[in-house]
Amino acid sequence: MIFYFTGTGNSLAAAQTIARATDDLLVDIGAAYKYKDFDFTLAQGEQLGFVFPVYNYTTPPIIDAFLKRARFRTGNKETFTPDYCFAVISCGAFVGSTARVFGKRLLDAQGINLDASFSVKSVGNCTYLYAPAQGEKRKRLLAGAELAARETANRIAAREHVRAEHRNPLGIVLSKFTEKDEKPRSTSEFFALPTCISCGQCADQHHHDHRRHAPLGRAGLHAVPRLPAPLPRERHPVRCEDRASRPLRQPRPRESSQARITLLPSLVQAIP
Repeated sequence: MIFYFTGTGNSLAAAQTIARATDDLLVDIGAAYKYKDFDFTLAQGEQLGFVFPVYNYTTPPIIDAFLKRARFRTGNKETFTPDYCFAVISCGAFVGSTARVFGKRLLDAQGINLDASFSVKSVGNCTYLYAPAQGEKRKRLLAGAELAARETANRIAAREHVRAEHRNPLGIVLSKFTEKDEKPRSTSEFFALPTCISCGQCADQHHHDHRRHAPLGRAGLHAVPRLPAPLPRERHPVRCEDRASRPLRQPRPRESSQARITLLPSLVQAIP
């Protein structure tokens, strides 16, 4: 069973690729919050996976809370112990010590050891620091992310015990400042820009109530995989170039030159 949390679709894409390759079941962590259902029944020894994005070189708050609230049990209500447990972290560059932090919190909350950790680099969407990649660069990043997810799925299927995520020395140092229980930057203040076309796909994906809207940039952050996408070039959730879907501002009527000439004598007479 693979539990995933997605903020903009990158982690969802990776989770879907891995689930297909390993013939596993996907479970939306956001839906668990929406329906307030944190009881999960698994077969004893079943593979257990987690897919989520890195937030400020550490785990997202919703992942920390989920580990504390989730109850993994077998059909006989016994304590569940997986034969293999992995984590896949999506990122724009590197994840620092996120996997180590996650592994420690998983062990503390559930008594489960993390056997392997991977990362999938995709389109970065930390919009308060930089604008997401666009054009050909974005296409290359998405193609690379799909390839990395497939390679990761093969390693998971082989039950490799590795630490294969993009850590980077700088990321490890930054994680020292962000791996606390109190996250350094809240996601509750993120909001949609006026350029949002209200397609509803963000709301459909964000079941949990931690954020009312997705964090958006000036243009589409990602391609939503295998979901109905009415937008051209898979842009989602906003588009700046195509204005056809929004009503155009009507110009103010201008007075004709004849009307101005007609009014001129009366204005002159009114001057003392």
